Amino acid sequence: MLKIFSGILFLPIFCLLSCRQHQPAEKEDVAYWNSKVVNPSHELLYKTENPQAAIALFDSLRNATEQSSPYIEAAPYVLLSNYHLFFSKNKDSTAAYVDSAIHVYRSKNVEQHYPRAYVGLLLFGGEMAFRLGNYMKSNDYFFLAKQLADKHLDPCERSAFTYNAAMVSYRQQNFDKSAAYFKEAYANQATCPVQTTAIVLQQQEIQSNIGLCLVKLKKYDSALQYFHNALQIAERYKDSLGPVSMDRIKGVVYGNMAKVYAATNRPAKAETYFLRSIALNARPGYELNDALANQVQLAELYGSQKRLPEMKAALADIQAGLDTLHDNNAKMGWLRLMAKYHQEMDQPLEEMAYFKTYVALRDSTTEVQKQLVQADISRQLKDKEQALRIADLTKDNQLGQIYLWVAIAFSIMAAIIIFLVLKLYRRSNKNIRDLKQLNSQISQQKNALEKVNKEKDRILHVVAHDLRNPIGLTAYVSDLILMEERSEKDKASIQMIKDASQQALTLTNELLGFTQENEEKLHHSNEKSQEIYTGKTTQETLIALEAAFEHMKSR
Repeated sequence: MLKIFSGILFLPIFCLLSCRQHQPAEKEDVAYWNSKVVNPSHELLYKTENPQAAIALFDSLRNATEQSSPYIEAAPYVLLSNYHLFFSKNKDSTAAYVDSAIHVYRSKNVEQHYPRAYVGLLLFGGEMAFRLGNYMKSNDYFFLAKQLADKHLDPCERSAFTYNAAMVSYRQQNFDKSAAYFKEAYANQATCPVQTTAIVLQQQEIQSNIGLCLVKLKKYDSALQYFHNALQIAERYKDSLGPVSMDRIKGVVYGNMAKVYAATNRPAKAETYFLRSIALNARPGYELNDALANQVQLAELYGSQKRLPEMKAALADIQAGLDTLHDNNAKMGWLRLMAKYHQEMDQPLEEMAYFKTYVALRDSTTEVQKQLVQADISRQLKDKEQALRIADLTKDNQLGQIYLWVAIAFSIMAAIIIFLVLKLYRRSNKNIRDLKQLNSQISQQKNALEKVNKEKDRILHVVAHDLRNPIGLTAYVSDLILMEERSEKDKASIQMIKDASQQALTLTNELLGFTQENEEKLHHSNEKSQEIYTGKTTQETLIALEAAFEHMKSR
């Protein structure tokens, strides 16, 4: 039989998950409340088995702190669930209180802030739902625990999930998957930095459970090796485990080894190990359910050997055990073996009575087992993960479509921008060509204008040369005449001629744009010109002046 150490499965795992933290906020919060409130309350509960006293102490200690947090708000429900799990044996109440604790975290939306405590509660709730036959709810809890564990917990901490998944798979008769889960849980626990007593107990149990899976798969030699591994682990830590735990462990493993010897047709050895196992665990405070299961198999061994007195004694021991323990599998085996015993004793009426009762119980159990197998946790987890992946892919697809439309919009905008840039580029090139053409025209016009200006300047220079010389000479001669002895009236007339000549000369220079320097150059040029033309020009000027004087005299 697959063994669960009842004192280890839930509360210690829950404490391990709660106390080994990754986020400082959760670590500090859990450590504070455990030391102040939770641990003293649980100690009182286990000592007195009185939930009212434990809750009263819990409330008193909590109120004294004048503080609160989601962890401590869920803690009283955990306290009561442990009471009903270990003492009242009320599965419905246990499940209800676990659900209440889970609701505290959900209602405050703080699951991500307390991943270890929350995963522990999900595993607890999933196991209780499984025991109550609510397999859909159980698988939902396990799936949520797996998702959160994969996201937030390290391998050591994830071992709690894989262990529970292995247990469920075994009860669903998926032995290959159960063995794989057990091996994964064992490997994960090997990564734990501190090998506590609870971890060591579970490690040896996992080795034994892997062996049971191999027994179901008829791999007997490998199964025996795992049973020996379990004993070696226990022996290695026997000082810390103590004599009681060692006897319980040996009792369970001896019974498992006896199953292998019975299946491989070694009845004497099987009987020896069954008797050892029963002697160790058929005691109050030990593994009574495991001892009862081994008594059933021992009775069957006696029956197969036609050792009816020993079979009858073993069946009587089983009946006595069933008076105090509720175990349908053991009861079903006892009824079947009682029918077989009376068949061997040639008592058909008694045989028929036991057989009918056995068939009725078997049919009801078979229906439950059928539902259990149909609720295959491995398949359910796989289906849920696939559904989650499909949902994620659907979201990714929707997001991809949004990105696609955004990309298309940007592409259209880019095309428009490129079109506008090309259009502006062409327009710019056209403008440049037009500007070049205009510049060419302007250059041509400028060149033509420069030619015209040069021609004009040339003409003006010629005109200036032709005008300045006589005008300058007139002014010069006027100066010479003014130096002679003349009447005032003649001097006035000659002065007028001189002034007019000076004004005409100034006007000519202004028209030509001469500077003072040019005027000086022009003055020297005029002196040279005057020397060249002085003879002819002076004579002509004197004639003109004499004519003017004569005209003034006649007047």
